[in-house]
Amino acid sequence: GTPPRRWLMNKLIPDGSFRGAVGVLGKHYDYTSYMYRALGASIGRRVFWPGSGVYIADGMFDLLEVGDDVVWGSRSLVYPGDAD
Repeated sequence: GTPPRRWLMNKLIPDGSFRGAVGVLGKHYDYTSYMYRALGASIGRRVFWPGSGVYIADGMFDLLEVGDDVVWGSRSLVYPGDAD
């Protein structure tokens, strides 16, 4: 079955993005990185997040790893997967 964390993320963020977060947090990209880290993602430094959000399929934030100095496009999609 679906791991509990992924099930919960699918319920809390069904479309997989933080599209509305910019309106709450402002355009400070570190805050967006903090949110992804809190959900289990490994996020580097100086990551530019688009205001439209980055779609993370199936709430698999724990499988997301982003390095330093990354610039996302405005329509970025990520489909993480594992061998399990």
